[in-house]
Amino acid sequence: MTDAVRAVSGVRIIGLHSDPDHDRSVLTFAGEEDAVLSGAIILAKACASELDLDRSQIITSDVSLFVLDGRVPDEGACVDLGIAYCHKSLKTSEKLLVGLHTDSRASFLGVRLNPMVRIPLDYATHEGPRPCAFPRFWER
Repeated sequence: MTDAVRAVSGVRIIGLHSDPDHDRSVLTFAGEEDAVLSGAIILAKACASELDLDRSQIITSDVSLFVLDGRVPDEGACVDLGIAYCHKSLKTSEKLLVGLHTDSRASFLGVRLNPMVRIPLDYATHEGPRPCAFPRFWER
C-alpha cells in the first residue's frame, strides 16, 4: 500500500509504523494539498481492495474462528465475526462460528461474554479438553 502512495507525484512518506500485535499500521505522508488528497484516495482504494479480499475469504469459509484473547476483543476480529454472522444469517448457511480462548488472563469460561460477541458464536472453547458450547449450538 505504501507503493501506491509513493507513486503519487508530490507526496513524500514521512513514516511507517506497523504493530503486528494489534494488526495495525500508521502511514504518515506529506505534500501539497492536492497531492496529499490524491495519496489518501489511492490509499483508501488499496485498503478497500484488501478488505474485499478478507470479506470474500470470510464468506466462503466453512468455519470462522474468533480468538477471544484479552479483556476486550480485537475490533477487527469483531468486524470479521459480524460479517460471518450476517452472511450465515442471510444465506442460512451451515457455517460454524467458533470462539477460541487461548489467553489465561481473560478467562471468560464461566463468565458472561458480551452479547455482541456471544450471540453470533455457535461454540466457544479453550486450549484444554473441555469445550463450552452455547445452548443453541446443541439444539441443531
